[in-house]
Amino acid sequence: NDVLQKTCAEQFKVGYEQVVPKGSRLVYCDFYTPNQDPPIYEQVVDYSRLENAVAENLRDYNELNMPMHLVMFTDAIEHVCKVCRILRQPGGNALLLGVGGSGRQSLTKLAVHISQFELFTVEITKSYGIREWRDNLKQVLSLAGHEGKDVVFLFTDTQIVQEIFLENINNILSSGEVPNLFDDSDLGPIFEKVTPQLQQRKIPISKTNLYSAFVDQIRAHIHIVLAMSPLSEAYRNRIRQFPSLVNCCTIDWFSPWPELALASVARTNLADVESSIKPDEYPGVIKMCVLMHKSVEHVSKRYMDEMQRYNQVTPTSYLSLLSVLKTTLRSRYTYLDEQRNRLLIGLEKLASTKEQVATLQQHLEASQPILEKTKVEVEEQQIQIAADKEEAAVVQVDAEAAAAA
Repeated sequence: NDVLQKTCAEQFKVGYEQVVPKGSRLVYCDFYTPNQDPPIYEQVVDYSRLENAVAENLRDYNELNMPMHLVMFTDAIEHVCKVCRILRQPGGNALLLGVGGSGRQSLTKLAVHISQFELFTVEITKSYGIREWRDNLKQVLSLAGHEGKDVVFLFTDTQIVQEIFLENINNILSSGEVPNLFDDSDLGPIFEKVTPQLQQRKIPISKTNLYSAFVDQIRAHIHIVLAMSPLSEAYRNRIRQFPSLVNCCTIDWFSPWPELALASVARTNLADVESSIKPDEYPGVIKMCVLMHKSVEHVSKRYMDEMQRYNQVTPTSYLSLLSVLKTTLRSRYTYLDEQRNRLLIGLEKLASTKEQVATLQQHLEASQPILEKTKVEVEEQQIQIAADKEEAAVVQVDAEAAAAA
């Protein structure tokens, strides 16, 4: 913005705020007004309308592909606009520079969907080698040059198994071809498709002209998007060895997430555990997550200044922090819920036992007069039994005396 303000004042003799009102952002895109053919490239004057457009395209993407749970904060939306603008340009290629987890691949996929292009990526396995790589290159170049489809080749630095991969991409960026990639059997169907184009343009039919038309078709329809991290020494060596990575690409820097973005991501990620946090404490939890991440960034910078050693603090680290926090909250909530249930069950047992004891006590009290009456009757019966025993003893003595006489 400082450069823009200075340039506006020096070159155009007008203040920057006269062009872009204070508090607004200078953003252009071609999907601000939907359902236009061709798309209209225009300035965004209502940012909420742009947010709704991006959210709608994200919903469409998630319905057609594996869902991406993205938080579309301001910087992310602007990156989507930038990538869309690059892809709309003839021969537009992009070099996305940022640390892991900054959204380079996800936002590119969304931009490709918005632009209605076809996305092509390679799947790296343990056995992936030169042969598989050349087969993939044939596929993507055939899509662009033979079938005439607008295709985006998304490639990341983590997929560089061998440096020849970058050499081939460097050749595609600079000349649109990879030397000796196609053999005669591959070129036969391609030349058949290209021949009518040369005849229409009244160009002599020759193998050289046919292949040249095929390469022109590739350059017109293929768009390469490279996602790389600028922190490693390998990156610096690669851009020196393969200059087309910079010369033939538009560079888009993915800066560290601002505090508003961090808060928005935290709010979205913790939404499913929000019920386990008190409403008045939830904003404080969000602020705590942002503060922890920013404080680690600050200390890492100090660590670099003092010890000349770099500690990478990436968006992936922040997402890991939120994941740990969610896991801890869930485990503590589950533990406390189990303890609460045990306490409630114990209290219910005590209450039930107390009711049973009270019922037995009432029954005992109601039976007390009967027990007293029964006790008196038993005592009277015992006295009568004792008297009967004495009479029986006297009769027995008399009977024994009579028998002896």
